[in-house]
Amino acid sequence: MLINRCMRLFIQLSFMIILLGCSAKQIDFNHSEEYSENKRTLESTLIINEYSPKSNTLNEFDEEADWIELFNTSDSALEIQADTWSLSDNKNVSDKYFIPACTIVGNGHLVIWCDKRNLNERDFHSNFKLSGNGEQICLFKNGSLVDQIIFEDDVKKKVSYGRTNDGDETWTLFKSPSPGSSNQSTDNYAETIK
Repeated sequence: MLINRCMRLFIQLSFMIILLGCSAKQIDFNHSEEYSENKRTLESTLIINEYSPKSNTLNEFDEEADWIELFNTSDSALEIQADTWSLSDNKNVSDKYFIPACTIVGNGHLVIWCDKRNLNERDFHSNFKLSGNGEQICLFKNGSLVDQIIFEDDVKKKVSYGRTNDGDETWTLFKSPSPGSSNQSTDNYAETIK
């Protein structure tokens, strides 16, 4: 009888340990564990910080447009030279959209609208859109992959996905997207995804 109780207790404790281990990832909004994956391949001062593939944020043309926010992790200004940094939705095509020459202030943000306009006048507009059906966002420097986000097809409308705090490794679903602004507003977090 005592052996049976001990055995049941051991099984219950083992089950609880397994459950605690699974919940440590905090993925809890009907996404698979593979929903959004960040792969930083090189140390870089410029990284992907936030994105919205089903955005309701308006660009300067008063159109809802998808966007990617880049973040300068350095305290110093980052000079982007022409034909140096690029974005793509395909890791095998590093030269899809070159970020125009510009300066990103220390710990500053740069928003790229993903609306296929391919304009670089007032704001920067890539020559590709983000797919709400899942794809990848790749950041390159001189043709080498620096940062990559892979997301699945169950993207929520009118939210963004970003680093919990600017530059962090942890990613969060934001109820109120913040393109061009800091991700450090804790009351904005909807759910931690990684």
